[in-house]
Formats: sequence, structure tokens, C-alpha cells
Amino acid sequence: MVWEEIKRILAGTDDEVKAGAQRMAQTAEQDAEISAELTETTTERTHALAGGVTVDPMPVSRGEAFTVSYSGLLAQHGAAGITLHAGYGRENWEDVRDIPMHPVGYNRWQATVFPDRSGPFSFCFRDTADHWDNNGGRNWSIDIGPSQT
Repeated sequence: MVWEEIKRILAGTDDEVKAGAQRMAQTAEQDAEISAELTETTTERTHALAGGVTVDPMPVSRGEAFTVSYSGLLAQHGAAGITLHAGYGRENWEDVRDIPMHPVGYNRWQATVFPDRSGPFSFCFRDTADHWDNNGGRNWSIDIGPSQT
């Protein structure tokens, strides 16, 4: 009898349990709505390229940071570290630089780029074992637009 009383006290009254369940259901519904809004916003801004590469936001303007995410071949094969190798131009790159990427989940890496000029911005990826992913020799490229300010 004592054990049953303790369980009843810990569980709360039926009305309390029902009210708690309703609050949890409302919270779950609100969380789902917020998640859907964030997904819509991200999808509108994020541009998917071939080979597990995304750029966010798109379009990109000179002087405004953007993020390159990578979940391509090097990431899928367990790279310990990945670098974004980038420059301006399509064929002969200028102002070439290496930007360290950081892990942002399982087999996914990310780097933030601060473009200081307009025009084609090309890039590929290298891991710490000096393996390269250059999109089958085509590299990746986006256009940096003029400054919006």
C-alpha cells in the first residue's frame, strides 16, 4: 500500500499528468514549426554544388562573408583535416590562399570566406594526407558580385 502511494505521489494526479502531456505536445509542435521555418530559410539561401559542396548565402557579394560546406570524397573517407584551397579566376587563379576548415558534424567540414574582390572565385579541397578533391579536374567556382554597400 505504501509503495502504491509513493508511485501516485511521484506520478502526480491524472489532471497534472494530462496537463503536462498537453504542454509537451504544444512544445513539440512549436519546435517543429520553428525547425520548418529555419529549413525553409536555409534552403532559400544555400546553394548546392556538385560533390557534396554548398555555399551559403547565395548570391555572394564582395566584402560579405560566406560559408563553404564540404561533405565530399575526402570527408567521406575520414580525413583528419581539410583545407579549402581557393583563388580568384577560373583558369589561372590569383590571390591563392588556403583556408582551414573545421568539422561541423559527421563527415562534414566548413570554412568561412571573406571575399575582398568581385569576379570568379574558384576552389578545391585538400586533406592532411595531401589528397585532393578538385571535382574531377573542374574545381568548383562561384561568382562574387560587386559590393552591395
